[in-house]
Formats: sequence, C-alpha cells, structure tokens
Amino acid sequence: LFMKMFKKIAATVIAAAMSLAMLTACGGGGGGSTTQYKMAKVLAESQKTGKVYSDITTTIDGGLFNKNWVGKSIQVNAKTAADRKAGKTCTLLEVQGDKTMVMVTNDGSTYEISTDETNKPYWSKIGSNAMLGAAASAVPSNSDISKLQIRPDYEYNGTSYYAEVITADGTEIAYCFDGDNLVYIVMNVSGVQIAEKVNEISGHFPAQVDPELPMSYDEVMNLPTRG
Repeated sequence: LFMKMFKKIAATVIAAAMSLAMLTACGGGGGGSTTQYKMAKVLAESQKTGKVYSDITTTIDGGLFNKNWVGKSIQVNAKTAADRKAGKTCTLLEVQGDKTMVMVTNDGSTYEISTDETNKPYWSKIGSNAMLGAAASAVPSNSDISKLQIRPDYEYNGTSYYAEVITADGTEIAYCFDGDNLVYIVMNVSGVQIAEKVNEISGHFPAQVDPELPMSYDEVMNLPTRG
C-alpha cells in the first residue's frame, strides 16, 4: 500500500518539481521587457547552459492520496535536473526516507531507475505523460518569462510576498520572492494548492546525484533504457 501511495505522491511532486521548466509549455498575460522580472535573474545562468537544477521541499496533506491520511503531513524532497539539449529531466525524490529516481524525456516517456542482475543501473519505462514531456527539456526563454504577471502582494500561508505568476490551462504557478531570493513556488491546480520551498536553484548540475548513486546527472541521463 505504501509503495502505491509513494508512486501517487511521486507523480504529483514530479509535476510540481518541474514547474521551473514548465514556463515554455504555458501561456498567459503580462508582457514587456524581461529586465523587470526577478525570474530573469534567477534563470540567467540557465539561459546560457540550457540546464535548470532545483532542490525543493514540498509538504503535502496525505489526504490527497488516502482518506486515512487526512491531516498527516507528508514531506517530499525533490532534486530535479532538466537538460534542454538532452531533452531529459531527472528527479531524485525522497519521501519520508524512501528514495526513487525518475526520468522524463521530451516525448513524454517516463522511467524509473532499476538495477540488473549484476547491480548495474538502467532506466525501466513505467509510462508516458504528454504534459511532463512538454516540460521535460524546457528552459525558459526571455519571451516565456515576459508572459509572467507581477503581483507585489501575493498572499501565501499568511504572509505577503512579491510574486511573478503565470497561468495556463487552469493551473497557476506563483514564484514568490524574499528580496531577490526565490523562496517558494506555489501551484494551484484544480483547487488544490501545492507549495514548494526552494532550497537551491542554478544553471548547472551538482557533481554527484546522491551518495547512494555516485554518478553525475549527465551520466545518469545516459544510462541504457528498457521497455
């Protein structure tokens, strides 16, 4: 049962974790020069490298996945690397101590990492999702950023933030700032709010994915696939 819930949580948080890479898949209002947007500064390095790396923490009400979990907070950490050139996005998820690695390619194919009989890692296909595929290799361009709407007094969790917001297909994503620091990404999807605390964001990948997977993100993205 827990693994079934884990996969449901993983699917939701992958979508949320990729929100920084989803700007190119969205439309919306706004307009004007990108120099006015703080997101342009946050993603300046990514514009050059074609890569977005984010380390975020999401707290979710377990009731979204199981009625017996109502009121129980589930904390998820997601370390996501999106590479426009490779057309791939990898997310290392940790849910209450359990870890899994998932990859989405730009055709929407979704994989989870597995090991063969010799303990060598590979990607095992688990499905396909067009929405995730559209976002998989996206790094926001200046024209994408110019679609953001500025909201100087965006309310989240009882606090007012300067925010830059994009809306498309019933989904609103608000990038909330404390000064020039991006601190929260708040998604409102069909009446459900998912908030991410931003621990780190950059235009380059860490040298190693995780102590349990001592490989670079580039090496992991190029592992063989099956299925």
